[in-house]
Amino acid sequence: MDRVGRYDRILDAVQAADHLVAHGVLARVVGDREVFGSLSIMGRGMFEVMVLDKAQVEQARALLEAWEPVDDVDWAEAVPDLSRLDRALAPACPLCDGVLPMRADLERCPSCGGEVDVAELIVAAHGPEALAPCYEVAPAPIDERRLLSARLHCPRCHYSLEGLPLGGNCPECGGAYDKRAIVRSMVE
Repeated sequence: MDRVGRYDRILDAVQAADHLVAHGVLARVVGDREVFGSLSIMGRGMFEVMVLDKAQVEQARALLEAWEPVDDVDWAEAVPDLSRLDRALAPACPLCDGVLPMRADLERCPSCGGEVDVAELIVAAHGPEALAPCYEVAPAPIDERRLLSARLHCPRCHYSLEGLPLGGNCPECGGAYDKRAIVRSMVE
């Protein structure tokens, strides 16, 4: 993998990788596990965008040079959808130890009436990254024309799928493939 970009915010790095994928460049965000573990989705650190195919490095750099991240979401005002989280993360009320409902808008414990902030309690117990699934960030669409010529390989036998349709059966092993699914699995 070759680094084509370095970003302070994870959201910028994810947008950059999605931008590259939308233009047929296989890319993913990487970073030090300790950095990811200590930051929220809107946090700061160092996040790198890596290109998986060396032949696409120059194309990726050119695409990113002309690209600006979109910051149209006010993450400080975004309300997390706690229903997307595993129920095992439900915090206990600090006053009565009753399990709280997974609702970010809940201000008082239903059992004792004490003030609570469910999202804040989840962050305190499990770290800010626990809320990442609560915020939906839609991936950029993948440009079909570029995807047709992308240097992808069959997930089963690694036969080159370059120039083949977006989906079908591998001519080498007969296994089914879907180029969109292959790219998404590489960048997630």
